[in-house]
Amino acid sequence: MHDGSHDPERLLRDLRPEPRADFVRALEATLLAGTRRGERFRVLAAGAALCASLVVITLVLGVAGLLPWQSDAADRAKAGSECVTRTVVRHERRPVLVVVADGTIKTQQRMVEVRKPVTRCR
Repeated sequence: MHDGSHDPERLLRDLRPEPRADFVRALEATLLAGTRRGERFRVLAAGAALCASLVVITLVLGVAGLLPWQSDAADRAKAGSECVTRTVVRHERRPVLVVVADGTIKTQQRMVEVRKPVTRCR
């Protein structure tokens, strides 16, 4: 069953204007080139933002003294060569747990030798 209502539609499809093949290729190349340039710019902008943020974080941590490679700063704060470190021995009474003959545990005070390093500077 073929009625005449579809003939104008087919006629319009057949007469639809088509661009030239070289124009289509040139247009596609132009559109893709713009997209690639935009992607490159976005990647470069993101990389620059990342680098800038890392620099800022490093500067802030450096000013705060929280960087791990700044441990030599503590060495600079030590006293000069006129200082001498000696070990001081003291005797102190300290509580010690002792098991008595009947098996119970008691505390006793005993004299214990305590060694402590002391730095003296002139």
